[in-house]
Amino acid sequence: MWAPQEDDTEELTALRRDWEDLVARLFAALEPGTGQKEALRTLLLERWQTTSRESAAAGLHTRSLLEQLEPQPERSILEELLRVVGDSRYLTGSPGGNILYCGSLEQCPTAGTGTLYVLGLDQSSLEERPAYSPFLSREERRALGLPERTGTSPWAALERLLSGWEGEVVLIRPDFTVAELQEQPPAPFYEELLTLCGATEELFGFPDMPPLPTAAAPAPVHTSGDSPEEAEVVEEPEEQDTVTFPNLRVWVERHVFSATALERALECPYRFYLEYVLNLRQPQPVRRPLERWLEPGPFGTLVHQVLEDYFGAVKDGKTSDPRALLEERAAELRTTEPPAPPERMAADAERAWLYIERAIGDFDPAHQVAGTEYAFGQEDGGLPIRIGKYTIHIQGSIDRLDRLPDGTYAVVDYKTGDSKKYRDHPQRYVQPLLYTLAAQALLGEGARVSQAGYLFLKSEEDRALVYPQTEESLRDGVNKLEALLDWLCAPEGCRTKHPCFTWDGTALEPGSDKERADHRACGTFCPYRELCGEEG
Repeated sequence: MWAPQEDDTEELTALRRDWEDLVARLFAALEPGTGQKEALRTLLLERWQTTSRESAAAGLHTRSLLEQLEPQPERSILEELLRVVGDSRYLTGSPGGNILYCGSLEQCPTAGTGTLYVLGLDQSSLEERPAYSPFLSREERRALGLPERTGTSPWAALERLLSGWEGEVVLIRPDFTVAELQEQPPAPFYEELLTLCGATEELFGFPDMPPLPTAAAPAPVHTSGDSPEEAEVVEEPEEQDTVTFPNLRVWVERHVFSATALERALECPYRFYLEYVLNLRQPQPVRRPLERWLEPGPFGTLVHQVLEDYFGAVKDGKTSDPRALLEERAAELRTTEPPAPPERMAADAERAWLYIERAIGDFDPAHQVAGTEYAFGQEDGGLPIRIGKYTIHIQGSIDRLDRLPDGTYAVVDYKTGDSKKYRDHPQRYVQPLLYTLAAQALLGEGARVSQAGYLFLKSEEDRALVYPQTEESLRDGVNKLEALLDWLCAPEGCRTKHPCFTWDGTALEPGSDKERADHRACGTFCPYRELCGEEG
């Protein structure tokens, strides 16, 4: 059914292409042989969607069962896995009160509960596995003298957990029964860990879980008797008129942030709360200007697509005609964007060509293109990065990643709009910092991003705005983001409206009333001004 057919439609061909990666992984996991166990392991790690504490425990349970099975010649290890899953059990329960269950160290947030139960810690869950970079192959890493890339260290995660958690941590060994196999041996670190922490190991069951809170039903007025006179009257509870903002600490570590979201929080925590926490969407009037064909969004997409095509060929050592690439992409847009007079469409295409020429002309031939338009964190729950006491998940797309002559890397982000706000208020923008952290995580150990910034293609000159990325600047940027997250997670921190934050390297403070009055723009640009009540 998967093999391409001669009579495939374009739609079906595109569908096959979209599903090609997943289907290839499924076939590898279904095919008995020496590689089936590794294919199953990869599939379970990358494709298991954790939707609850129970699914996290079940996922870990399934993976741990797989680790205990040994491939047999001409037998499917998947069939054996399905059999032992049916014969095995795992401890689970519904979270409630001040208790949280996690299936792995990576899923442990750093705040929000008093007691944390980490399910099924065994040797395999603490072993580091090689991780592969989308920018550098293993051969390229060796050629550049970089060390083998590994994933996030479970040991480091455990160390952070035990040193930073303010409540009680309970590490639970696997409690699986696989046919007649004994429980998988505990990781060797347990005895040393017990000694260092002064902890004890004991057998116990999961505690009785308090029921989850439910909406209270209206209290009945009559509870006994046949008439109101004989009935026991129950008074209805008084309604509370206080409204408080929720604690966002757990939400912060589960949400997938974009650079725009964090920049919105720096600009106005209250707008961030309305837009990203409550997901309120204010309808905006659509005004199509008469002087151009493409709106700013589609126009920027057109420029990005052509530059992706062109620099993708450069990365592969090939040459391409950027004019032909533009004509091809513009032809695609004519089938999706509202029509306009031919002269207007031609004018927008020429404007796009001017931007593309500038980007190509500004490229330093001493640089090597390592990646173009690489989207990260879009489908896998976000790319985890460490921000002080927080582990947040981010998503975005790196327009271009260049390898510099000194072996370091540069992150380049194309902008087709004005540069004034970025130059006038650089303290409001965190994209260079976030993309530096993302690129370094994706490149792996030993690779360093030394600069990140913007290329403003609308400007006739002085187009590049580059920020050096040093250890000091990265540390300062991470500290600033941690302070912002502290502010958002503080009681009613999201009530703050357009604070004009200042950062002195140690604390994030609201600006003076004069500064807020000078910089407030809510009255003209904010779609939530009617909900806000602020004048400006």
